[in-house]
Formats: sequence, C-alpha cells, structure tokens
Amino acid sequence: MKNWILYVFLLIPLISKSQSTLNLDEKNGYKEFKFGTSPTYYQNLEKNKNQYSKNPDIESYYYIGTEHTNIANVDITSIQLDFYKGKLFDISIGLGE
Repeated sequence: MKNWILYVFLLIPLISKSQSTLNLDEKNGYKEFKFGTSPTYYQNLEKNKNQYSKNPDIESYYYIGTEHTNIANVDITSIQLDFYKGKLFDISIGLGE
C-alpha cells in the first residue's frame, strides 16, 4: 500500500500540466522590456547619471516614454532598466503618487 502511494506521488508531476519552457525567454520581462536585450533596442531611455552601482559593467537607464503609466490602477512613477555587459538584467518599477 505504501508503495502504491509513493508511485502516485511520483506520477503527479508527469501527468500535470505546467508551463512550456519553449517561449519562456521571450515572455520574460515587463511589457516590451525583455531580459537579455541591449539598451540600443529601446527608445526613450535616459542614462542614469546617479547610478548606484560602481561596477563598470553595469549601466542604468530611466525609461522616459509615456506608454506605461499604471499597473492595476496604481501610478508608475519611474521605470529603471539596468544592463550588465550590454544586456538587460533588472527592471525596477517605482509605484506611488
């Protein structure tokens, strides 16, 4: 009986539906900002002059466009994109009034 229960628990992951990994990389990011892309891929970026990281491989930009104004009726105050060696690795979204 215990073996039967063990087999059931081992089979559950095999028969359950999960997200496909085929398009997972294409979906990663926020709106049109996708991880792994270059800053030259985007318009309306302004270089962050007060970059918090002293790492020379990290560049930080602010999105200054007007397309993204809220998330679930909460105003977006800023969108910061950080690039490591020219590839997007961090998206920070400021929310508030």
